Amino acid sequence: MCLREGHDENFSHSAVRSAFQPGLTQEKRFARGNQLPPTAVKFGVFGQALDKLSEQTLSELKRFLESLQAFNTAGKLKSFPHDATVIQAQPSGLACVREVEELLQLVAQVGPTTAYLGKAEAVLEAGHPWIDRMRERRGELMAKITSPKHRADSSFQRTLGQTLAQLKTAYQDVYLDRHARLRLGATDDQRKARLGQDPRLKQLQQLATVEMMPAQQLKDYQNSLFGLKTCFSLTKQELDTDAVCPHCTFRPVEEPLSGTTAGDRISQLDTALDDLVRSWTKTLLTNLQDPTVANNIELASSPEGRAAVQASSPADSSRTRSVPPSSRPCRRSSAGWSGSSSPSPGCSRRSPTAARPARWLRSSSASRVSSPS
Repeated sequence: MCLREGHDENFSHSAVRSAFQPGLTQEKRFARGNQLPPTAVKFGVFGQALDKLSEQTLSELKRFLESLQAFNTAGKLKSFPHDATVIQAQPSGLACVREVEELLQLVAQVGPTTAYLGKAEAVLEAGHPWIDRMRERRGELMAKITSPKHRADSSFQRTLGQTLAQLKTAYQDVYLDRHARLRLGATDDQRKARLGQDPRLKQLQQLATVEMMPAQQLKDYQNSLFGLKTCFSLTKQELDTDAVCPHCTFRPVEEPLSGTTAGDRISQLDTALDDLVRSWTKTLLTNLQDPTVANNIELASSPEGRAAVQASSPADSSRTRSVPPSSRPCRRSSAGWSGSSSPSPGCSRRSPTAARPARWLRSSSASRVSSPS
């Protein structure tokens, strides 16, 4: 059977069929889907094309294969539009298709691992030794993956899988170590809970309502204490499927290591609480020694609290222990001061209001405090 004029007379229907038989199934799939095979296969963590195939060659192959669909009987070959030269030029396109298929198979084998490593690279902070090591291995593998000779080598495929698995294991060790440093374990979590209920902290919380006390120091302390996160459930098996802890979503890039572990931070906060109590006590005593504040101690409604404040205030306690004779009240008789017209020795001439009851003193002091200065 002859083809159209100018074609090789010996190029039969069986020859056309046999010429395309090796890649027939794959090419039909591309033609029927009306799409080209990917010209640049992305390889997960490598983030670049493995091989740049000729887009023009694949486009021409696609058009040629689509033109063959109408010739499904021997009789239709009488109007076959292609000559032998066009047909013999198609194997290069078929080679491109087979190469893409090889790349897809390789990606299917190592794709999950490379996707995992891509996420791991984004989780760790820039400049980490693991990232430098991973990038070095990536360069070595890319040089071989882009070569069809190395890519088809079974020993290289094994080496590729082993290298990616080693990088994954190394990342898991780094992540687990960082997670243990910046997350509280079960024991440290109990210490945190006890510190949150510590009587010293509760005392400072009550004193923070006093205007003179530095309440911001207490807020900063509580933010540091309650900002410590607890997670002791992560296992290495859980990191096999995801590069981030499923319990606390710990991301080292967002929580850089400062050199102090979370457990050590609990001990530091315990010591800091003692320092805070001493500092606030000193501040409180300093303010109580002020003359204006000392004169208002009598306004304390609780006798027990007034006595405690007076005992803790050196100025007030000394005034209470040694009262000058001149300030002692004198008794006044109907005839005058102590039976005479002049005050007795050791007694100063005072206004009659000096002998008024203590409630007058309290009300007078209250008026002084409330009145503007």
